[in-house]
Amino acid sequence: MIIGFGAHNATEGFGIAGPLTGILKRPTAKFLLVAGLVGGGPTFVGTVLGSLVFSNITYILFLSIAGGALIYVSMLMYNSGRKFTTNNTVMVGIFVGLCAGFVIDLIVTFGGA
Repeated sequence: MIIGFGAHNATEGFGIAGPLTGILKRPTAKFLLVAGLVGGGPTFVGTVLGSLVFSNITYILFLSIAGGALIYVSMLMYNSGRKFTTNNTVMVGIFVGLCAGFVIDLIVTFGGA
């Protein structure tokens, strides 16, 4: 499980920090600290609160919020992808991505997690 989380977080880091490589001026340490707090602070607070109190309603509420955020970002990516290529190419990419996710879930399930 630790290796899985490490691999997941390592690949996320590239996606988060990647855009910083395209700017000419290096970000300051203060900017990186604030960005780290904005990105990681809510996770820390949520972990602490979630370990202290559990409620089915709040569990469903926050999963619903996360699902809505995923749909919102997916639609933004879909619309920006259509600007660069055809709709069919974007749909094939979405299909391949979903299949890859299901295959990875199958591997994790068979691995006993």
